[in-house]
Amino acid sequence: MYPGLSEADYEVVMLRHRELVTRGLHEQFVASVLPASGGMRAGSISLRQQFGALLVRAGERLQSVGTATREGLGSTTARERRAIA
Repeated sequence: MYPGLSEADYEVVMLRHRELVTRGLHEQFVASVLPASGGMRAGSISLRQQFGALLVRAGERLQSVGTATREGLGSTTARERRAIA
């Protein structure tokens, strides 16, 4: 003779079922919010390219400032150049 589920057994089964459903819903939510790993890499590469272009432009501007400064110093004496440096 098989007695079947008691009230306590039923409560345990239902609690476990609710836990599994909650975990599944949470995993679905997280998967929908987080970007795919491939998209993350593409974004990282794009960010690096933009940062590299920014550094190149900054370097070019610094070089042009140095050139303008050297050209402006052409009419100064050696003593004045040492004082400026």
